[in-house]
Amino acid sequence: YAFYVSQPVTDVGAGEARHVEGAAKPVVTIVEYSDFECPYCGRAFADLQRAQIASEPDIRIVFRNFPLNSDCNPQIRSQPHAHACQAAVAAECAGAQGKFPGFRAILFQHQDALDTPSLVGYAARLGLDQTEFERCLTSPAAAAAVAEDVAAGAAAGVTSTPTFFINGRRIAGGFQRPEHYRYAIAIERDLLSRPSASPTAKP
Repeated sequence: YAFYVSQPVTDVGAGEARHVEGAAKPVVTIVEYSDFECPYCGRAFADLQRAQIASEPDIRIVFRNFPLNSDCNPQIRSQPHAHACQAAVAAECAGAQGKFPGFRAILFQHQDALDTPSLVGYAARLGLDQTEFERCLTSPAAAAAVAEDVAAGAAAGVTSTPTFFINGRRIAGGFQRPEHYRYAIAIERDLLSRPSASPTAKP
């Protein structure tokens, strides 16, 4: 408890989120900055699935891209994740056809195969329009969507992935166990139930 409540609360921006799950009027909002080639992000994704966070009626989860690759992220000086930028663009292209959640899951399940042919294959598996998907992979709009997330993350102080903001409270690296996410949510609910509670940061 002491560790969690000592973490800084950050305004994570007021821009309209593209990839949102859960409540329209949440009590707890979780904003995640992630990289599809990051193994810790893959673990965090699996942990959130196990914790069944998205099924809670008062929780909203917002996903944002933060590829650790200098090709699309000016905050990064190198290219530790060679396919991260293209994977993020591909996820945006899947999102444009209404298939972001399924595509995201496939990417995290196959982090060792994020080259272009593999991405195209995943799109086919989900039944996406192949011509449109492949056109989108090189479109300025998809790249701009990734850049928008990266800029928002940089403004919020994100330097690594995964980074979570739980009602604005920054948790760099995520938690060690699925139940820790549920505990953090319980703390936020408790804090908000107190008479002195003040509004928290919105995504």
